[in-house]
Amino acid sequence: MDVAVTVHMLDGSHLTVPATQSMLVRDLKAAVVARLCLRPLEAATCGFFQISAQGLDIFVSEDTMLVDIYSPRNKLIKCLLFTLIVPDVSGVRAVVEDSKLRAKCSIPDYYSECSAVYKGMLIHHALDKIHRGHVLAHSDRLLENTSDLCCYFIAVKYGALILELNQHIIPLEVSQALEQTAWDPEALTESAMQEIYRDARSLLKYSSQEAILSDFLYCFSKLALYDSLSIPAVWIGDLINKGGGQTVKMVDRPDTAKSIYCYLLLTREYICLASRDSMQIIESIPVPSLRRLFYYSDYLSLYFSMPQGQELYFNLSVVCTENCARLIEAYYTVSRHILDRYQQTTG
Repeated sequence: MDVAVTVHMLDGSHLTVPATQSMLVRDLKAAVVARLCLRPLEAATCGFFQISAQGLDIFVSEDTMLVDIYSPRNKLIKCLLFTLIVPDVSGVRAVVEDSKLRAKCSIPDYYSECSAVYKGMLIHHALDKIHRGHVLAHSDRLLENTSDLCCYFIAVKYGALILELNQHIIPLEVSQALEQTAWDPEALTESAMQEIYRDARSLLKYSSQEAILSDFLYCFSKLALYDSLSIPAVWIGDLINKGGGQTVKMVDRPDTAKSIYCYLLLTREYICLASRDSMQIIESIPVPSLRRLFYYSDYLSLYFSMPQGQELYFNLSVVCTENCARLIEAYYTVSRHILDRYQQTTG
């Protein structure tokens, strides 16, 4: 079925874009799904960018963007409200309005342009409202009939962690150690780990221990990719697959002639590689299978231990924003440490 995207402007005008412009639909997926973290579309079925047969209505006001998701029969599935923080909100409206002209725009170019517009959305403005003692607007509507919906925002750069969980907005002051070490993995000392772990434990009273721990680790994945859910990367060579638990010796830089330009996508359950051209999922690996992560300047390698003793490596030449790969490394190091401590404590 067709996807109809209606953008409502402040002056009362609106524009409707048909789904026949496939590239436009893909652009909107990139801008809305990846930039705004639309969790209902965070599919465990590896269809991360598949929103065919669904409709989106986007409302842009002075400081908010409301996204309504519709089923093929025009039934409202979900209302999601996002608070914008940009110097000039008209710039956001201009990008949305101009999107109908982007049928031939390349994904990397569009990502770069959207990043400049949407960077800082949600996290920083939510932090500002929390610090001012304000409640996020329309939070009840956001969570209406969705008791299982949990939206997580982390802003370590500003020294605070915000969880929006079961209609409760919980500000958590994070230690200065976390603020510093999250941007410098080499500074992850045992003392800093202990402080971070205590911060994580303080959240356990709000939910079951298993759920809140899993969610806390997920927060760090959002930290690592706080300005995007996808990392432009080059998949260098093929996946290395060895059975029987054999260790594969890594080389410094595999043959770049076999490289495939792709995006690394990180969801709650899966780490995926998606083709840059088709945006189709190339490979999808469960997050719990991740065992080791290596970062060398602009070179990122992920090691997975799969069932039946298989081992998989993703060898990526990261071409993302500065510090992004190091943030992933910090997320993984901290989250594994918290998980190990938690297992020791609970026996």
